Amino acid sequence: MADRPSGYLGYREVIYPVEHWILLKKFREEAIQVMEALESRQLETVVHGSIARGDVDQKSDIDVFIPRQVSSFMVETALEEADLGVRRRLVVQATPAYSMKAYVEIGDDITV
Repeated sequence: MADRPSGYLGYREVIYPVEHWILLKKFREEAIQVMEALESRQLETVVHGSIARGDVDQKSDIDVFIPRQVSSFMVETALEEADLGVRRRLVVQATPAYSMKAYVEIGDDITV
């Protein structure tokens, strides 16, 4: 019989180069711009994914999440007032039993 895996995953130190920190700062500044635009309309926001974890690379994107149900009009108005024009809108429903999710793309790598 095989051994059961232990609950302890261990510890690993990661040292990033200076270029990584510059890229992370750039992505976080862009995320803050989007978040401030939405929060100016009292829309609570959370950034998640690689930016939140800090493990960005050149292919990373900016994902801003609104944790409550809001009107797409409110989101788009807040973004347009901050000169962050909406590029594309998507509605996704994985299966009929799942809730629909709306995505608003601002740029190539920025999604709300």
